[in-house]
Amino acid sequence: MNEKAKWIRGEATEEYEAQRHAFAFRKEIILPEGKTAVGATITASALGIFKIYMGGREISSDRFAPGWSNYDNRVYSITYDIGDFIAEKFCVGVTLGNGWYAGKVGAVYRDRVWGNIPEFIAEVNVRYSDGTTDNFFTDGSWKVSDCAVRFNDLFDGETVDDRYSVKGFSSLGYGDSAWQNAVVSEREEIVTPDTGSAAKVICRLPAVSEREINGKIIYDFGQNIAGAVRITVNGGGKVTVRYAEVLDESGLPYFENLRTAKATDTFITAKSGVFEPIFTYHGFRYAIAETSGGARIDGIEAVVVSSLEKVTGAFSCSNEIINKIYKNVLWGTRDNFVWLPTDCPQRDERLGWTGDAQIISDFAAFSVDCSGIFRRYAKEMADGQFESGAVPVFVPMMKQFEFPYGFSAWSDAVAIIPYRCFLVYGDRGILEETFPAMEKWIAYCLSESDGYIMPAKGYGDWLSIGNGTDKSLSATAFFANSARIVSRVCDILSNGKKEYYEDLEKNIKAAFSHKFACGGRLTSDTFTAYAVAYKFGMTDSEFTAENLSRLLAEKRGNPDTGFVGTRYLPEVLCETGFTDEAYKIMASTDFPSLGFMVKNGATTVWERWNGYMPGVGFNDPAMNSFNHFALGACAVWFYEYVLGIRITEENVNLSAVVLKPFLDGSGTVKSARGSFRGVSVEWERLEENVYIYMVTYPENMRLTCDFGDFKVKHEDIGKGRSAFTLIK
Repeated sequence: MNEKAKWIRGEATEEYEAQRHAFAFRKEIILPEGKTAVGATITASALGIFKIYMGGREISSDRFAPGWSNYDNRVYSITYDIGDFIAEKFCVGVTLGNGWYAGKVGAVYRDRVWGNIPEFIAEVNVRYSDGTTDNFFTDGSWKVSDCAVRFNDLFDGETVDDRYSVKGFSSLGYGDSAWQNAVVSEREEIVTPDTGSAAKVICRLPAVSEREINGKIIYDFGQNIAGAVRITVNGGGKVTVRYAEVLDESGLPYFENLRTAKATDTFITAKSGVFEPIFTYHGFRYAIAETSGGARIDGIEAVVVSSLEKVTGAFSCSNEIINKIYKNVLWGTRDNFVWLPTDCPQRDERLGWTGDAQIISDFAAFSVDCSGIFRRYAKEMADGQFESGAVPVFVPMMKQFEFPYGFSAWSDAVAIIPYRCFLVYGDRGILEETFPAMEKWIAYCLSESDGYIMPAKGYGDWLSIGNGTDKSLSATAFFANSARIVSRVCDILSNGKKEYYEDLEKNIKAAFSHKFACGGRLTSDTFTAYAVAYKFGMTDSEFTAENLSRLLAEKRGNPDTGFVGTRYLPEVLCETGFTDEAYKIMASTDFPSLGFMVKNGATTVWERWNGYMPGVGFNDPAMNSFNHFALGACAVWFYEYVLGIRITEENVNLSAVVLKPFLDGSGTVKSARGSFRGVSVEWERLEENVYIYMVTYPENMRLTCDFGDFKVKHEDIGKGRSAFTLIK
C-alpha cells in the first residue's frame, strides 16, 4: 500500500457507541483533462470488513473482506479490477463494518478485542492510453456518514433500518452536504496482499418447507449452512430473523448450543424492500421469522457463504449412507472455511483451531481449491508462534488470550498443512515461508521431550468416547511425523539439513518403541494408538494387524475414536489387511459413527458422536455444534482408498496419475466413481472377487497402478482411458 494512502474512519460518537452501526464513505474522482483511461484497479484493506460500490453496483462478490488476521502483526489487502467502472469522472463508495477487529471474537467472548472502531484504507490506480498512470488515495477529503446498517456483529447479527438508507451514495452527484469529512488515523500497519482466500456467495437455497408456530414462521432450508437469508418484504414494518441448526424433539428451534451468540438479523422498512445482511453470517438450517407492523414476507432464500468456491473433487458409490456422509463432510468443510478454517460457524467461538484445520486438510485439498486459504493460514500460524517455538492451538491468536503451549496434533499443523499444500498444489513458496516456523516447532518439541518422549498434555484424541489413548504416546508419534515432514521439506528446499531431521525421526521412533511398544501390544491399547503409531511409522504392519484383529474381536462395535484416531483408522485398517472391516465401519449407522449422525437427520458432521441421542436429547450445550468437520476428516479415505487416487512426492501437483485402491469384498460398496482435477475413476464389483476398474486421465500423464494381490488384465480403451479387470 502506498504511504500516501491514509487510514480513515468515522467519529466514535455516542450514537456509534450505543448502536455499533456501520459507516459509509464516498469519494468523487475526476481524471485529468485529455487523459483516456484504459484500465484501473483499487487496492483496499480494513481494520474491520468492507464492501465497495461504484455507480450503484458492488464491484465484487466478496463477503467480509479483507477477512481476519492477527491485527497486531498484519492486515490483508485485496486488489480489484475496476476498469469497467471508470469514466472521466467516477465515484467510489464503501460501507465499513466492525468485523473481527471491532466486533466479538471467540475465546475472550467480548467485542473490540483489537480496536474500538473500524478503519479503511485504499488506493485507486488508473492506467492511461499514453502509458502513464495516476493514483488516488484515501485521505481526509473522503466523506463519511452512518448508514442503514444500524448494528453489526459476526456473532449477534445485523440490524438494517431502511429509513437511514444512503442508496445511490456511490453514484456521481449524490447529495453528501450533511456528511462529515473522514477522520484520518496516524497509524502504520503491515499490509500484506491476500493469497486468494476471499469468502463469496457460493450458492442460494430455497426453503424446502415452512410452518407457523406461536406467530413465528419456521423456514427449513434442508441443509445446515454458513450464511444468512435474503428476504423480500412487502409493506412497512419490522422483520426479525433468528437462526438455529436443529429443532428439538417437540419441533421447536434449539438455540442453547449457540451460547451467547444472538444470531439475529432485523430488517426495518417504511416500505417494501429486499434485505440481505452483508456484515454477519450464521450457522443454520432453520430461520425463524417474526413480523410486526404491516410487514409481510413475500420471499426468502438462504445465502451460502464460503471461501471454497471451486470444487476439485467428486465421489459417489452404491451405498447411500456413505454418499450422504461424503456430502455432509463436504458441506461442513465449505461452511467452516470463511477466510480461515474455523471449528464451527454458529456459536460464539468460530476460531481457527489448528488441530481441526490439519485434520481436515487432506480431504479439503482433494475436494476444493483451498490453496489460497491455507497459504494465508500458514502465515497466521507463523505470525502467532511464540518465542519458545510453541504454535498456538488456534490462530489468529489474540493478546487477551495468550495460550503459549504447543499441543500435538494441533500445533503440528505448522508442518502438516504446508507440506500437504506442496504435494497437492506444488506450492514451494509455502514451504519456504513456513520452514523457519517448522524448525522452531521441532526445537520446542525437543525441549519439551524427555528422551524424545513427549509429555502427556494437550487435547489428545479429542472427543473420543472415554478419551483412553495416552496423550504422551500420540504426541510422540506426531513429533516423529513432524520431524519426518521437516526432513522431506529440507530435501525439497535443498538446504542441507535433511540428515539432522532424519536422525531425529529415527531417535524418536526408537524411544517410542522402547517406551510404548514392548510386550506385544502398545501400552495404550486403543484403536487410536495403533492407527497413529502405524500411520506415522512407529510400528510395522504385522504388529498392528495382530492387535487390530484382537481389538476388532473384543470391541464388537464401532471404534470409539476421536478427532485423531477417526482420521487415520480406516486407511490403517486397509493397509493391515482389514479392508472389508473399514468399509463396514464407514457405512455403519450404529453408534458411534458418521452414519449414526446421518440416520438422525444430520446434513453436516456433528462436533460430538453423541451430540444428539434419541430418547435422551441433546448433549451439553456448552460444546455441542452440529457443524464441525473434524470427525469427518476420514472422508479423504473415499478418494485415496476407495477410488485409489494418491498424491505423493512421486506426483506433486498431480504431475502423474498414481492409483492404489482397496476394493470392498464385503458387498457394502459394490461400485464407486469419482474424480480429482481431471482424473476420473470408476469401478464395479462384477461378481465375487472380480472387479472392473476404469480410469480416465489427461493423455500426457504417466499412469502408475498398484492393485496389491489382485491378478490384473489391462486394456487401453482410448486415449487417456484404461480399463483393468481385477481378480482376487
